[in-house]
Amino acid sequence: MKKTGYYVIGKWHCYGHKTTLHAAKLLAAVNKEYWGNYLGLQTPKIYAAEDCSEIESDEFNYHLGGCVEIVPKYGLDTPIAAFRDDSGKWITPNRDDYLGGK
Repeated sequence: MKKTGYYVIGKWHCYGHKTTLHAAKLLAAVNKEYWGNYLGLQTPKIYAAEDCSEIESDEFNYHLGGCVEIVPKYGLDTPIAAFRDDSGKWITPNRDDYLGGK
């Protein structure tokens, strides 16, 4: 796992690592996910590499056991960049605002 740069992580899995924020935004834009509910297409979020960790999935996660996934560290799940699908703009969330003012 890389310790610098950015990871593009969606609801279902990690789409990859990029060294620049611009490249990560392009990767996220190409990999929009369809959530089978009223939300429709959602753009994956971008996380700093130092805020992510590797986990080995088991039968309770999204993949069959034995797969390694990149996920945000517990408690550090505020992305560096998130795409507002309603306004069509990238935002840099404030950690407190993104977590509901906690």
